[in-house]
Amino acid sequence: MSHPLHCIGPRSFAFDALLDMSRHGISHLLVTENHRLAGIISEHDLRVEMGASPVGVIRDIEKSQSVSELVSTRPEIDQVRERLLRQGGSVKKTVELITELNDRVTLKLLKLTEAEMINEGFGQPPCPYSWMALGSEGRREQTLRTDQDNALVLADTPKDQEQAAKKWFLAFAERVVQGLVLYGFPRCPGGIMASNPQWCMTETAWERTFIGWVEDPNPLTLRMASIFFDFRPLYAGTDFLITLRAKLDEVIIRNPLFLRFLAKNSLYTRPPLGFLKNFVVLKSGEHKDELNLKNRGLTPVVDSARILALDLGVEATNTLDRLAIMKEKGILDQEFYEDLQEAYSFINYIRISDHLEARSQGKEPDNFVNPASLNSLQRKMLKESFGVVNRLQEMIEFRYQTQFILGS
Repeated sequence: MSHPLHCIGPRSFAFDALLDMSRHGISHLLVTENHRLAGIISEHDLRVEMGASPVGVIRDIEKSQSVSELVSTRPEIDQVRERLLRQGGSVKKTVELITELNDRVTLKLLKLTEAEMINEGFGQPPCPYSWMALGSEGRREQTLRTDQDNALVLADTPKDQEQAAKKWFLAFAERVVQGLVLYGFPRCPGGIMASNPQWCMTETAWERTFIGWVEDPNPLTLRMASIFFDFRPLYAGTDFLITLRAKLDEVIIRNPLFLRFLAKNSLYTRPPLGFLKNFVVLKSGEHKDELNLKNRGLTPVVDSARILALDLGVEATNTLDRLAIMKEKGILDQEFYEDLQEAYSFINYIRISDHLEARSQGKEPDNFVNPASLNSLQRKMLKESFGVVNRLQEMIEFRYQTQFILGS
């Protein structure tokens, strides 16, 4: 057996077991109760019970010896993703499993691309580096329809070596980004990728950039903050990203106006409910009679949770984790927290169900849904969910007094 031994409780969910196996790269877990062995559960048990397991896919990812061999595992991982989503379990645990799979692909791509460039005569990486996951990837909230949001952090080097180092890493990043494209992760339409010279910088440059966004809140810097401040180190060659988070907390404390502007900016997108609690759908265009579940339902919760997390110096980036911490800190009472958790998960459930239906029909998934396509219970629950999101935004508006800010 591998060391150390990994254990799980008998009342845990099967998804918990899958997640533990996936993260640790193991195929068996000890089931223990009161420090005594109650049984053993294997990947095979879960595969028989659930019909899908990411553990075998992760083994195939790890065994890949080239980028082309890694890309050949894509059909298998796509199948596992869809099966996990169709299980109908906890949305949070499902997307965590999907993110774990996606992380493994990216980490393997980094390793294979390094080896590829060394073999082709480009040499070793000129300095230590970190690969930042941003946006939904940074929040561990990826589903079927996810494009890339990533960036590169280069360890500081002598000035006369910076250009050569950046040239190496831009070539490296372009190969990794293209590998992710081949694996099914489209390029970011806004260019938020490590292959963009703007987002491939030294540690000093990144620190200066983050501090500048906080000290000069304007429409552009607020938009960048909403993407980049959900960062997490997918691969960390140094401890810089830990210190960057601490410095970000410090500069936000010194610039309280930043959070007020960020809060006001987040309130421009409201849940699609009218005065009489009817759905407000698009009146024309490609998505006539539809509403955007992501922009009008999920994003307001994501934005609100981010603002509160930045305000209180919370390191967690996952939206539901952030909300749970807000409950622990007394910012949200138990009932409101549970309502938010249910609302966010239900909107995400409808979105994922729509993605799966589109896939089954050979269509490209999007974030739009026609309320008329839902049954009466789903429509009722969706309205109630949007109402809860609206209450969260009202809380943000009151807490940060955004009505007194003249502009942003």
